[in-house]
Amino acid sequence: MLTQEDIQNLKEAFATKNEIKELIEPLATKASLSNLSIEIVNIKEIMATKEDIGRLSFEIVNIRETMATKDEVREIDEKFNKLIDSIDRLTKKVDDYFQETVSTTRALKRHEKWIQQLAAKLDIKLEY
Repeated sequence: MLTQEDIQNLKEAFATKNEIKELIEPLATKASLSNLSIEIVNIKEIMATKEDIGRLSFEIVNIRETMATKDEVREIDEKFNKLIDSIDRLTKKVDDYFQETVSTTRALKRHEKWIQQLAAKLDIKLEY
């Protein structure tokens, strides 16, 4: 027969129903593992593969080869600035020429008017 002390020793040695429930509860079930499997498949579909990364690094190398370096950009910028300066100088010359042409045209009209006035006073008929 079991004594009270034996029963107490058995209680301490073996887990109770509640203790077993507490131990089992955090464990994964078939359903939760199935959901986890689906989530892993979804993650795999989103993530890049080694091949994807390899293609991406190849594309980056190609982009780097076609991009201008800082020195090339500076050189282009300097050439562009020289071109703008040349255009500014040419624009100034065209404007100066236009102003000179306007001034010359006014002087020519004034001289023509004076010649006509002189011809009228001297009674000379001008032929064009």
